[in-house]
Amino acid sequence: MAHRTVYVENIHCEGCSTSIRRALATLDGVEDVQPDTEHNTVGVTFIESLVDEDTIAQRLADRRVPGAATTFCGPDRSISG
Repeated sequence: MAHRTVYVENIHCEGCSTSIRRALATLDGVEDVQPDTEHNTVGVTFIESLVDEDTIAQRLADRRVPGAATTFCGPDRSISG
């Protein structure tokens, strides 16, 4: 199980958070999605053998989440996306 935080510009409200949750919750392997409107981040817990960061980033882009997946951060690294 992996946990990453993705920076998403302009998470304004609960509606934005709900859209993000819905976009990611339907991906096989995504276990938890925690948008944080105060810090413009989304915590994603997922099973690495079922889904990867690129797929998560692509889903956010496909759902037209503004500024999504510009940066993933993990416990020991940061990946520009």
